[in-house]
Amino acid sequence: MATAVARLALIGPPGAETAEVAYRLAGRLGVPSISIVDAVQSAVRTGSELGDELRRFLNAGQAPPLGLVVAIVHRRLGEPDAVDGFVFWTESPVLPVVRSLETSGSTWSSWSWPMPRRHGG
Repeated sequence: MATAVARLALIGPPGAETAEVAYRLAGRLGVPSISIVDAVQSAVRTGSELGDELRRFLNAGQAPPLGLVVAIVHRRLGEPDAVDGFVFWTESPVLPVVRSLETSGSTWSSWSWPMPRRHGG
């Protein structure tokens, strides 16, 4: 019998504790929890070609092109520890990154939830 692969994307507004939910889900599923920041840090730390390209933008004080960020996220989600699944999360939805997951040919699920309104301030 084939084992199911868990590929989840969680998208929440800042302060929604998306990371906490992602870490708990990933722990229960036995897969890594990966954010855009994790993917970027991994690319820079490993000295990959994509990481070197990203570093050039950051050192120049420029925002990297979205296509580069998408490529970095896809590279990270394809690493050996994520082969059996992952929980990808972000609290700042970058729609092109999320849409790229939809067209990657993988089966995955996503959830998003609204930020509760805060009263008094």
